[in-house]
Amino acid sequence: MNLHTYKAVVARLRADGLDAAARINLLLNQQSGVPGHGETVGEICTAMRRLTESEGALITFQQYFAPTQPVVPPPPPVEEAPDPAAAEEKSLRLTEEELNNRSATFRKSRAKKKTNPKKSDE
Repeated sequence: MNLHTYKAVVARLRADGLDAAARINLLLNQQSGVPGHGETVGEICTAMRRLTESEGALITFQQYFAPTQPVVPPPPPVEEAPDPAAAEEKSLRLTEEELNNRSATFRKSRAKKKTNPKKSDE
């Protein structure tokens, strides 16, 4: 359904309901006396029927003919540029193999652990 047509129908039904409500309000707040009482009640009842008909038609129209939103896939995630500080921190971390290759102290400590296994209490 054309969105403009849908909005036009909704606007027309709302306008009809507001027109009927305004008519009821005018008739209820009328300062005339009792002489036209019979006509006033009949006019209010007629306006109430128009109001309820318009409101009901609007609700039904919206329930059955509401425009559907097209399913749009979410945009792909944006990859951020690598943070130079994080890359530098990552490059500062040494693996055990690198430590073994670079540090004599590390190699000595590893050798001591191998020669002195933990003694268990028996």
